[in-house]
Amino acid sequence: MDIPLSRGVPYKHLEQHACISTLSSITKIPQDTLKSRLVDIKSTKAISQRFLEAYLFQLSTERDWEIFMNVLALTLYRVMLFRYAGDYIDYAAMDIFVAVRTRSENPVPKFFSMIF
Repeated sequence: MDIPLSRGVPYKHLEQHACISTLSSITKIPQDTLKSRLVDIKSTKAISQRFLEAYLFQLSTERDWEIFMNVLALTLYRVMLFRYAGDYIDYAAMDIFVAVRTRSENPVPKFFSMIF
């Protein structure tokens, strides 16, 4: 389940956004719910961090730890990679999250190129 950051090919943005069905399968949030929760923020789509935090609480009470860890990882990508993005997880963070989870891509080279 866990993908070490030192492994995998470097992250490459594919010029397309993560599809709702893929996000839904990783997070177990129904597609209709995800679609209804997407909001427009600065010419991109995003999901409220508060919504994901409430979902994390629900998952913790249900003790669904595998899905909990996936949703937690998604929220942490926003915090670690895009610190000043406000209270929303935008498509950039979702794209990197999906690339790591589905294609074992390594976000670290992208992260360092943004810092320096």
